[in-house]
Amino acid sequence: MIYHFKFYGRYKNCSGTILTAINKIEFQNIPVPLIENGVQQQIAEYIEKSFYLCEESKRLLEEAKDMVEKEIEKGTSKAISAAWQS
Repeated sequence: MIYHFKFYGRYKNCSGTILTAINKIEFQNIPVPLIENGVQQQIAEYIEKSFYLCEESKRLLEEAKDMVEKEIEKGTSKAISAAWQS
């Protein structure tokens, strides 16, 4: 999973922390479950897809904003033309 976060720049400007409630040895002895490779792959695919969909949604939002702005400009141009014709 770290690969995905590094690849997508999630470690930019990160800082550390000090754990005062637990010492280094206790921290190193915390059991971390191992996830089967197939499940890890599926999780990685979901993360990849979520990043893709996030970027796609940003692109579509910008496209929609541009379309709305163009329609507003058209309406403003028509309103100005109508005012000058009066």
